[in-house]
Amino acid sequence: MNLRLFCALSAPPSLQETFVAVADSLRDSLSPASISWVKAGNFHLTLSFLGDVETSRTDELALQLRAACEGVVSFELVCQGLGCFPNPNRPRVIWAGVQSAGDELAQLQHRVALACAPFAPREEKGRFQGHITLGRIRAGKSPSREALTVEIERNRDVLFGRWTVNQVDLLCSDLSQDAPRYTLMHQFPLS
Repeated sequence: MNLRLFCALSAPPSLQETFVAVADSLRDSLSPASISWVKAGNFHLTLSFLGDVETSRTDELALQLRAACEGVVSFELVCQGLGCFPNPNRPRVIWAGVQSAGDELAQLQHRVALACAPFAPREEKGRFQGHITLGRIRAGKSPSREALTVEIERNRDVLFGRWTVNQVDLLCSDLSQDAPRYTLMHQFPLS
């Protein structure tokens, strides 16, 4: 049996509420039928997406992730500004940007990705860019490019909040018709 796994930094409850409010605001100005919005409680920053991993290998994965997180000191993240992937002309994901003051986030992501590499059959594409997904554009549908560009510009420098990262979560994603359900498998504390 396989589990669909990913490693993430879960946004704290205060930011979960902020992201729900931001999504509600965007829903009012963008075509609601064209976007699948992330549900409250599911906002997170993905460090590494593994995909399907055999259940028998999860303990081994947990050991590798625990080792990757050892010695990493807690640090602060700043969540600021909106954007979209790959670009406003062909949007697929609407996101809130996340970054650390130094390179702590990039270093943690690199350590986690290295620990996950033997368990993930595919390579991560592109350079890591810290973000929290707010909504995904539905296939074959798209919000007005003009309205999306206006919203991104209007929210480019908005500070959504800060939080201290003190653990990495290993989550299992169960896809359903409604929205994915995430189950916490393991937590790996930082120093």
